[in-house]
Parts: sequence; C-alpha cells; structure tokens
Amino acid sequence: MLFMRKILLVFIINLSFLFLAQAQQTVTGSVTDAETEEPLIGVSILVQGTNSGATTNVDGEYQVEVPDADAVLEFTFVGFRTVTEEVNGRSEINVEMFEDLQELDDVVVVGFGTQSRRNIIGSVSSINNETLTESFSTTIDKALQGKTAGVQVTSTSGVLGAPVSVRVRGTSSINAESQPLYVVDGVPVVSNELGGNFGVGGEGGVNPLINLNSNDIESVEVLKDASAASVYGSRGANGVVLITTKSGVEGQSELNINMSTGFSNPTKEYDLLSGPEYIEMYNYAYGASLDPDNFADTDWADIVTRTGSVQNYGANVSGGNEQTQYYISGSYSIEEGYARPNQLEKFNALAKVNHKFNDRLNVSLSVNPSRSDNNRIPTSNQVSAPYTFAALEAPVISQFLPNGEPNDGISPDDPGNAFAGFNGTPYSNILGNNITSVTNQVNSNGSLTYRFPQNLEFNTTLAVQYLQNRESARYATYTTDGYPDGFGSAANDEFLNYSWNNTLTYQNEWDEHAVTATVGATFEKTDQTFFNVSGNTFASNDLPTLNSAAEITGGGSFIDSYGFQNNLARLTYGYDDKYLLTLTGSYNGSSRFPDDNRYGFFPAAAIGWVVSDESFMDDIDPISFLKLRTSYGITGNAGIGNFAYLGLLGAGGNYADEPGLALSQLPNEDLGWEQSKQFDVGLEYGLFDGTINGSIAYYNKVNTDLLLAVPVSNTNGFTSFTRNTGEMMNEGFEFDINANIINEPDLAWTVSANISTLRNEVLSLPAGEFSQGENLVREGEPIGSFYVREYLGVDSENGDALFADEDGNPTSNYNAAPRKILSNPHPEFFGGFGTNVAYKGIDANINFQYSYGNEVYWADGEFMATNLSSVWNQQTSQLDYWTPDNTDASVPEPRNPGVAGLNGSQSSSRYLQDASYLRLKSLEVGYTMPERLVNEYDVRVFAQGTNLLTFTDYEGLDPEVTPSSGANVTQGNVFFQLPQPRTLLFGIQLGL
Repeated sequence: MLFMRKILLVFIINLSFLFLAQAQQTVTGSVTDAETEEPLIGVSILVQGTNSGATTNVDGEYQVEVPDADAVLEFTFVGFRTVTEEVNGRSEINVEMFEDLQELDDVVVVGFGTQSRRNIIGSVSSINNETLTESFSTTIDKALQGKTAGVQVTSTSGVLGAPVSVRVRGTSSINAESQPLYVVDGVPVVSNELGGNFGVGGEGGVNPLINLNSNDIESVEVLKDASAASVYGSRGANGVVLITTKSGVEGQSELNINMSTGFSNPTKEYDLLSGPEYIEMYNYAYGASLDPDNFADTDWADIVTRTGSVQNYGANVSGGNEQTQYYISGSYSIEEGYARPNQLEKFNALAKVNHKFNDRLNVSLSVNPSRSDNNRIPTSNQVSAPYTFAALEAPVISQFLPNGEPNDGISPDDPGNAFAGFNGTPYSNILGNNITSVTNQVNSNGSLTYRFPQNLEFNTTLAVQYLQNRESARYATYTTDGYPDGFGSAANDEFLNYSWNNTLTYQNEWDEHAVTATVGATFEKTDQTFFNVSGNTFASNDLPTLNSAAEITGGGSFIDSYGFQNNLARLTYGYDDKYLLTLTGSYNGSSRFPDDNRYGFFPAAAIGWVVSDESFMDDIDPISFLKLRTSYGITGNAGIGNFAYLGLLGAGGNYADEPGLALSQLPNEDLGWEQSKQFDVGLEYGLFDGTINGSIAYYNKVNTDLLLAVPVSNTNGFTSFTRNTGEMMNEGFEFDINANIINEPDLAWTVSANISTLRNEVLSLPAGEFSQGENLVREGEPIGSFYVREYLGVDSENGDALFADEDGNPTSNYNAAPRKILSNPHPEFFGGFGTNVAYKGIDANINFQYSYGNEVYWADGEFMATNLSSVWNQQTSQLDYWTPDNTDASVPEPRNPGVAGLNGSQSSSRYLQDASYLRLKSLEVGYTMPERLVNEYDVRVFAQGTNLLTFTDYEGLDPEVTPSSGANVTQGNVFFQLPQPRTLLFGIQLGL
C-alpha cells in the first residue's frame, strides 16, 4: 500500500519547497510512518493562515519558509491522521504520522458522484475490495451476506447460478419488485428480468450477477435511505447497490494471478427411512404383512449427490502513465455442484482504459464480456428435481432392474415399483434429463469528462448492455417429465439495454463554505425479444434437438420494451466542515404508467452535524469523532409489468383453433407510482482516535399506493386487476461497530459486527385481505403472515392428530379447526460478525452470519413427515409414531388414508418451523511468503472454507433459503430448496 502511494504521488515531488518571498525563518525536517518508520513521500505541509507550504521528497524530507517563530505547520497525507505542530522558534521539526483508522476522508461512491465519508449524511454502507475478496463468492450479492446492517441477503437455492434475494430494510411491496437496483460503474444493469425459467424448467431462474468477477470489484456501496437513493428516483425505492470495478493507476505495471481449487458438499441432508424401516411402517399403517427381504434397500439421496468440485483461475494486469491508465483482466471457473448433474462454467473478461488528453478533457472506455454455461437441474418444487425426488422416492424401489437396465419406475420386474408415486426414478432422471442454460452478457460503456473553468465539470456516459439467455431441455422416455414419448423444449431470451447519463457538477469552497451542486438527465431503454418451442415423440432418446421431434406441441414469441427518464438535481453544502446539508430531487418518467401519471417527483433532504468538531467536545478524550444525521425523502417504485395499465387483447387460436382476439387484461388509466416515504436518523462515532468506530441508525419506511394485483372474481374472465391500493411499513434499528484492537507492524487484529432489527406491517389494505397458500396479507399484520390451522400434537389415547378448535380446545376434526395467524417469515433481528488477525506473514479471517425470529412453512414436511400418509419416504423422526405400546409418541398413528382419512398430514402449524440460525459463513487462513524467498514477488497461499457450520433447530435443509426471490407474499414458504454448499478451497495469489 505504501509503495502504491509512492507511485501515485511521485509527480507531486516537483512541487516541493515552495517559499514565501518575505519568509524570515526556514524549517526543515522529515516525516515518517509511525508504524513502519519508513519515510512518507508527498506529505503536504501547510503554514496555517497562509498559502505557503511544501511537500516531502523521496526521502520524506521537507523544507518550508515560515513568516515568524509562532507559525503553525499542518501535515496532511491521504490515509493518515492530520498532524499540527507549533514552530516555537524551532528550525527542525520531525513528524511521525499514524494511519487514520477511521478513514473519514476516504472517497465513497454515491449516486452520480463521490463524497468523503466524513461528509456523507445519507445512509450509505461501503464494502471494500479486501472484504469482498475474502471469499471467492459465486456472486457479488452473496459477498454482502452478514457484512452490512439493514441488508438481508439470502440464497434461494444451493443450486449453482441460482438467484439471490436481497432486501434493503425489509420487503417494501406486495406485488411490485422488492430487489434493489444494481448499478455497475454508474450504469443500471438488467438483473431481475431473468427470474423465470422460460417454461424450460431449470432451477431457480438466472442470476446475471454471477458473471461479475469478484476480483475485479473495487468497492460496493449500498444506498439505504431516501436521501442517498433518491437521485435514482423511480429505481431507488428498494435501495441501490453501487458496484465499482477496478481501474488502472499511474505507475509501474502490475500483474496479479489468482488460482484456487476445492470441493463441496451439502450443508445438510435428510435422515430417511431405510427399506426395512419403510416396510415395517407400511405394514402397520395398511395392515399388510410384506417381507422386507423381498424389496430393495436403496439410498436415493446418496445416488443423486456427490462431492462437488471447484476450480477458479484469474489474472489481471494494470498500470499506465500520467496520461493513460489501463486495467485488463480475465477469469475462468468451473464448478460441479453436489447435486448431480449440476455444473456451472464461467468465462469473464474486463478491459478498461482511461486517457487524459489535457487538464480539462478525460475519456474512459470499459468492455466486460462474459459467458456462463450451466448444466441445470429441474426446479426444486418439481418432483423430478434430483434431491426432491430422491427424498420422496420409496427406498424399496430398485436403482436397476434384474437385467441390469436402469429402473424406469413402472417395470413389473421390480416389486418395489408398486410404491412408485411417479414415472421414472431419481436415477433415470439423471440419465435422461438434459437441461442447459447459456448466458452471454456484454456490458460496455464510454465516458467523457470535461472540466470547465470556474469549478464546473461535465460528464456524459453512454452504456450498452446485451444479455442473452438460451435454454434447452430434453427429457427421455424413461424420465418423469418425458414419459412415455419423450419431450423437448427450447427458449431464447434477449435483452438490449441502452442508457445515457449526463451530469453537470459545480464545486467551490470559500471561507467556511463548501458547495457541490449536480444536475443531470438520464435515459434508459430496454428491448426484449423472446421465443420458445416444444415438441415430443422422438425416434430415439439419443436425439437431442427438436429437429427430431415427430410433433411440435407448442411455441410462441413476443417482443417487449420499456423506458425510464430521470431528471435529477443534488445540492450539498457544508459550513465550517461540520454543519452539513444535502437536498436532492428527481423527476422521473416510466413507460409503465399511463400518460397522466407517467412522471413523478421524488425529493429528499438530509442534515448532518459533526458534533466532535465543537469546542465543548475538546475535553471529551474518548470521543474522536461524532456525527449526527437525519433525512427524509420519497422514492418511487415501478417494478411491475410493462403494460399493466392497458386493456390488452390476446391473439391466437381462441375459437376452435381459429384465429381470433380475446380480452386478456382490464385497463386502469389511474395506475400510478408506488411511493416509498422514508425517515432516517443516525449517529456515527469514533472512539479512542478511531480505534473503535461505528454507527447507530433508526429508519421508518412507509410505502404508499402499493402496486397490487388485486384478486377479483373469475366469473368475469379475470383473476386479478392491477391498481394502487394500501400502505405498508418497515421500521428498525441498525447497529454496526468496528474495532482495531491491535495495530502493530507485526500484529494486527480487528473485529466487526452488525445487527439490524426489523418490523413489517401492512398499514392499510382497502382491497381486502387475501391469502396464497399458507401466507396471508391482512391489514395490521406483517406481509406473508402464516395463516394455518393450529396443530396440538397427538392424542395419547388413540393416536389421533389434534388441532385447536374455535375456543382453542383440542379436536381431531380438522375441518373444525379455524385458520389463524400464528407467525410470520420476517426476522426480529439479523446480521453478522467477524474478526481478522495478521501476524507477520500469517493472516486469518472469520465471519459469521445470523438471523433470529423468522419462521418458515416447511412444505417438505407435508410429504416426508406425515406418519406415512402416502407412498413417499419419511424422515426417521416419523418412527416415533403412536401405537398401543407407544402412547407417548410425538407422531400420530400411521393409517391407510383411503380408509381412515388423513391423520395430521394436512396443512397446519405442524409444519411451521423456527428458522433462526447462526452460520460460520467463511473461514480463511493465508500465508504471505517473505521477500527473501520469492525475490520481489508477492506470493500468498491460502485455505478457505464457506458455510462450515450451521447452528439451528430448523428441521428443513437450510434456514438461509428464505425469503424466496421475487415472492413477497409467499416468502418463507419453501419446498425442498437445496441447501447451501459447504466448500473448502485451496489457492495461491501471485503479484508480479
């Protein structure tokens, strides 16, 4: 780091030794790093009250003329604490400078500009490159897990490439988008539109962020409150995630190489009945006397899982001179998931160049092509998904038939096939299912900056994003989805996104005043083209494409488009560097609303006070920094379909396969913006000269005019109608703390922690309450509250499952038990904590993630924790079932449902689970080899584990997989969502 500062500031040396003509005394000396005792180059020395000063040379030495013996010298250097020294007649003053652990003068990226951390009065969380690259995370959004207060990051599945759910300060809408806006190098990117499966059936949709290489990321900022996010207006209601990629810097060229390899396994698997245990339970339930020796004992879960593998390779080169800087990188990774046959292969490249024509004109260009090839598996809520089917398939079904052929689940040659719930077996599906997804993406942007006289700067950025997802699926005749004739489908989805940002910024400082004013206009347009086709009946299972289908059974195509316009203005003002004000406004337009409501104005204001700079704080030694801030503002949400306000006609074979038109959507010319009104107040602090620093914040966010697909009676031919109705609130407290406990040359130790509370409530719902499955939306309750019958356990006298009736008394009559709200999927608090230790060449970091108080509706249990109410296999916990000899059992008596009816396997609180957890998210140990062994090279070897330990009472596969991405109402309702992988990596990092 010190070497880089030397390179970056070497040109300043030529400005050293400025003298006042009237100087009467010369002061000389040296400036060194207090920790390393090395000279500091380019330190600024200012004679307070004058324009005179100097900078240190290559040896850290300086010479400055002072007007008199009572002058005061001020020493400043980026990343170090400012030092002031009274001359008092001295001719030599040597200074030691300490690193500024608070990093208050660090430049932080904000919307359409940058600010010093000290002067930011919006709620902004920043994560630097060192934190991001602690983990070779699959995606950048996963790297945020447990690192930022107020940001809840959960994985929707452990399948490779599956999307990640990110909630900034809670779920903000009922039907509209709740994911944040992602902005890469100042350009909004298409990130949520590929959440579906295009009818192909792959796991969990597509996450375009998987194509970003974490080693190329310089920093990530999360804009949480309205003041910080309102410059994005209609796009900032759910928060904004700003991703800044690395750029080249002036100086000697650098080459960095990263390589790692490792393996993975699921963090949890179900304990399932063996073949003999299954037959024993079946004999009791159905009054049979089957001999377990006549059936197989197959461990299906073992067959469909494996030890996964991971390989990552990457390299980057950067450098440049005073005029031109460059950064070029490339990466390749291939990962085999633990669920067969899931595999993800990724290629990524990034080329950035910045050229300074003169002191006024600067241009830059960035091109980031990437490709991912994903061998996917059916989505977890399909029975044909490998692990889903493996957990449900009866263990008495054989993997192979007596002739050695794979069992197709229907052959009479295997007596176990009488217990098959579906055609095919987990093994035949692995052999006969082939689902591929290829995502090609190119992000490119060009930027021009011109600096006018009088502190005025103009910037224009033009960006183009191309995103294509091409999927195909082929199911053989012996698979669940392909029986009996085979089936195939293919789809292609393409997005072309254009954006043009223009800003004009004025900056000036005079006396005690500092002003920055930004005005701008942005334009964004996205075009989508989609088509798909499907067919069946193939001459051979070995024919992979639809050209071989005897019958084309379906298909279609559409084109789509939407646009946004944003006119923005922001004014920041500071007086005496301690009284701060920010005013922001944006006037947004969206093609998703009718003409009369197309535009909305979204203002915000924030004020801040650096209390620690007041004179009355001088004697309070423990407090080195204290800032109060508060803000209020409005942002908008347009995260709905592109033509929700129009009355639409659908064309096709509507009348006996004759072409025709039919009304497909009711119009609503009153449809308008959903608005998020947010109040925020916070305190930022530093203690003991920055040894400890952190923040405390409270927020209250109320979303009004919710964009809601209101259910309507289907007697008129429609099931819903999109309108603005209702209000919802999220509020909570956020705490984070960082402590530099030890900061010595050979030993450094830091710890950090954050915790966030969350309370969600639907404030009003004029359209009336509605439910989706076990989830309910009701006024006065959290969104997605669990609305089920209350399960009371087992009647010890007869083995009946018991439920609570209207008065709360136990009853075995399921229909006499009313549904009631029993819990909700929102955590009471969540967060993370970690520590970093470095001793000489050894470094270690450890990070934990946690959530408390949220519940999950464990839909898996309706199939595998039912005291054998069907042919599906059961968890071993079901062996504690009621019998006349086991009356204290925890599981109701197994019974033939065709004769006795269901006994407790219906939807109820029996399947509500506390999903609180504590997870050891990452643990990494590295060793940097000494220079005497590797000459001038930087060589570090490391070992890293992720998702190593999970502490939870949750009976499902993974408590982290909620809420589901894009499912605001049904969040927390899971069905066989695969757990996160437990991964162990070994790697090497080379710097040349």
